[in-house]
Amino acid sequence: MSVVTIAQVKAHLRVFQNVDDGLIQMLIDGAEDEAKQFLDRDELPRRDDACAECHSDSSLDPASDSDDIAPTVRIGIFLLVQATYEGTNPDDMIRLREAALAMLRPYRCRMGV
Repeated sequence: MSVVTIAQVKAHLRVFQNVDDGLIQMLIDGAEDEAKQFLDRDELPRRDDACAECHSDSSLDPASDSDDIAPTVRIGIFLLVQATYEGTNPDDMIRLREAALAMLRPYRCRMGV
């Protein structure tokens, strides 16, 4: 089950019809999976849950609903979805993906030195 909802993503994309709900859900699932892989985490981080030497510095459990997700992580997922959903121009897709990864980066684990 996705942590980010279709309604949240549709509001970000300014999509008001329901015809693309299946596609948007698929893109959300893919974006959340990509975010977890990029972050090297099993779950999306909650607020104030930066990774300190690969261990969470928060006593909170992983995000269980979208209100618990770190705001920049949520926006990063929105941007990953937007890059695929609206990305007809490769340059625009690259810029959106770069912005998404910049939003996710502070929560990334095991980056190496």
